[in-house]
Amino acid sequence: MPAYLAGLVLLVGRAWDGVMDPVMGMIVDSTTSQRGKHRFWMLVAIGPFVLFFFLLWIRLPGSQLTQFILYSLLFLLFSTSFTMYNIPTQHDRRPYRITTNAPASPACAWCSPCSP
Repeated sequence: MPAYLAGLVLLVGRAWDGVMDPVMGMIVDSTTSQRGKHRFWMLVAIGPFVLFFFLLWIRLPGSQLTQFILYSLLFLLFSTSFTMYNIPTQHDRRPYRITTNAPASPACAWCSPCSP
């Protein structure tokens, strides 16, 4: 698949994510479950999240247009399952801080004086 189509897959996915975040927030807020509204969505999302993550890395057959459509669909499903898992953790400050600081960890390790 050409780079511009791969970039378009990410653009479509990020636009979808921008729409799904507030929608999922409203869904989580209106959820009532014996296990708790946050834990319920985290448990529901973990299976599809892992499945779609691995499917995104498989080379799919077909033409460039077919691959674009399939990867876009997979990325939308992956983003939705990630939103289902991640939105509930934003209410608890500790996991949210860990999630936000995680991307900075490799940069800090690279700059540390102990790195080879």
